[in-house]
Amino acid sequence: MFSAFPGSLTWVTQPLDRNVTLGGSVLLPCQVQSSDPSASPPNMVWNKAGVTYFFNGNPTQDVSPRYSVNYTTSGLNDLKISSVALDDDAFYTCQVFGFDMVQVKLNVHSKYTTTMAHYGHKVTLILREVTQLMI
Repeated sequence: MFSAFPGSLTWVTQPLDRNVTLGGSVLLPCQVQSSDPSASPPNMVWNKAGVTYFFNGNPTQDVSPRYSVNYTTSGLNDLKISSVALDDDAFYTCQVFGFDMVQVKLNVHSKYTTTMAHYGHKVTLILREVTQLMI
């Protein structure tokens, strides 16, 4: 537990659901602060799909070097994923023991999917026009 005084921690930044293009990079911010300067440092964890990847900034297993955590004992615990791959599409949880946790969804899209989503409306209209010409 971070502090003997309940309520001494507050969120500075919480991660949010994110969309990222395959091959890109993404930062999932996670930071708390304590109102009690004498409190012990928080124990902070990053989980991916329920599996612990980082505990207090240190990998807990053989984690891909594409994953890194900017961690400080004062409450910073940002997760960065570089060269995003399809298997990075998952739920991630930033957990602060004795305080709170936030689960977010990282959605990975290929460049083709992103392009089609962007132009999807235009493609639909063109197909309707072509269909009408053929009738």
